[in-house]
Amino acid sequence: MKTFYELKKFYAFSFLLNCSKKLRFSFVFIPFLFLFFFLVSPSYQVKLNYYNTSFWDLSSVNSPTNFSLGTWRVIDTNVEIAEVNYTSEIYGNTKVIINGYITRPIQEGTYPAILLMHGSYGTANSMLPFAIELAKRGYVALSISGPGQGKSTGPPESNENRLNLSISPYFSYYYRLTYSALRGVSLLFELPFVNKSAIAVCGASQGGLESIWIAALDKRIRTSVPVVAGGNFSYLISTGSLAIGHIPKNENASSQRALKLAEFFDPIAYAKEIRIPILFLVGTSDEFFPFFSFNETYSSVSSIKSIDMLPNVGHFEVQSAWIYSALIWFDYWLKGEGHLPSVNISYYKVEGDKIEINATGKNVDSVIVNYRYDMPWDRWKTKKLEAKGNSFSGYIEKPIFGSLYFYVGGIVNGEQVVSSEVRSVGSTILDSFVFMLFIFSFMASLFLIVISLGLDWFVSLQRGLILFFFWLSYFLPIIIVSKTIPITIWTFFRTYELHIPQFVTFLFVLSFFVLLFFSSTSDLNLILSLLITSIFSLTFYLTVSSLLGEYVEIIPSSAMIFQLLCLIVVLLETKLRKD
Repeated sequence: MKTFYELKKFYAFSFLLNCSKKLRFSFVFIPFLFLFFFLVSPSYQVKLNYYNTSFWDLSSVNSPTNFSLGTWRVIDTNVEIAEVNYTSEIYGNTKVIINGYITRPIQEGTYPAILLMHGSYGTANSMLPFAIELAKRGYVALSISGPGQGKSTGPPESNENRLNLSISPYFSYYYRLTYSALRGVSLLFELPFVNKSAIAVCGASQGGLESIWIAALDKRIRTSVPVVAGGNFSYLISTGSLAIGHIPKNENASSQRALKLAEFFDPIAYAKEIRIPILFLVGTSDEFFPFFSFNETYSSVSSIKSIDMLPNVGHFEVQSAWIYSALIWFDYWLKGEGHLPSVNISYYKVEGDKIEINATGKNVDSVIVNYRYDMPWDRWKTKKLEAKGNSFSGYIEKPIFGSLYFYVGGIVNGEQVVSSEVRSVGSTILDSFVFMLFIFSFMASLFLIVISLGLDWFVSLQRGLILFFFWLSYFLPIIIVSKTIPITIWTFFRTYELHIPQFVTFLFVLSFFVLLFFSSTSDLNLILSLLITSIFSLTFYLTVSSLLGEYVEIIPSSAMIFQLLCLIVVLLETKLRKD
């Protein structure tokens, strides 16, 4: 008669023997395959620790512009406009002539002036509506076309010209563009109706980059207002943002030329040299400049500064709040009128499952907190803080898992005209453990259902884990952009969140749990689950290629290759088992 110990050994051995007979090759092979792809997946970790801004030759920037002014035309009750041409420089033995428009109040006098610069591939007409609005408010505005754009002469804007750095940064289009704007400031100094001590620059997108560069380079201007522009070129590229489209399509993003562009023209380097007041007008969901770019650029400025970051706002739509904020800023710094609004986070602290936010606000009607959780389907939400004199406070829910991003905004006449920098709070290890425990409990519940259906739990577990590793591939790069930049699907969801409905991202995550149960019930359902997931990946790749393929080279990466190999392994194994 066998002892209890011997019986235990016998049944344990029988159990292991039975499991080994049911052990699948794919169950063992796919985790090792995932580990291999995880280790060999490409990464883009280029971050410059050095910059060079000493190459600028501004010795002739104050020379006469030899401008010619067209006939003044009245376009509004109190506004008139004239076309203007001026000499920027001699480039390649050819005179570069910059074309633009000047708007001003009809009444005679001297007025503060603002140079306006358009975005990539724009013209003087791009900023003309704002120029007219400024003239109505008592400003002279000069809106110009960059070299080779509109009616301006000179080397045209192109990705090749942007990266024309083989000899010197002097030949880059960014140099030509910025120099023409500096000469625009010289033109304003030559106009008798301009107050020479009250000149500012303002530009959007690429013009915003110019505003940052000029703020650091030109001591003649009083203030600068860059719109939807930030720095850290390496970070912009790593997110797969539209900034990649400013690199030639077949160019390696880690090429010497691309790195030189960042070395000479990254706004982060110039932000550190700014000594004048500067206002950044930006959005949290910019397709060119993700908000970390704005945050870092703003933090690098040591002079008087302000920022108005609007929640759930992208790169391409003009916001009335930005215009209002800019007008308040210009009135204060160029006319000495009004009061500057300001807000700041005094402190924040975690209290149980909530975070207490305390802020101060000056010259604002109310203060709000904008916040979002670090989940791919989440978007920025807004909550009004309770006023207590100049102090404002309120609570937001603490994240169960991941991070929380938040900042405060100041409201004037119903518009957010100022904000703070973005702060972040991460969940604790205990919070993360509780969340993961919930996930594992949920998965265990699914397999209890499988067992209750009378299915073999060990085989079902293997199928479920195969799908699990299949889905883990989404944490690998799914596409390679510009030969070098690996992009995961989650990075893409975040960078282009304005264009991906929340429910799509949520359903994508939810489908994992549905397919996890579905795939565990039979071999056929496992294959169907893998096929569904692979089809989604292929659809994602084709969609991105159709939208961005005209501008950048896009090829499949680790995730898609891994998924294809997994599918082949499971199909072959299933066929062999049936045979």
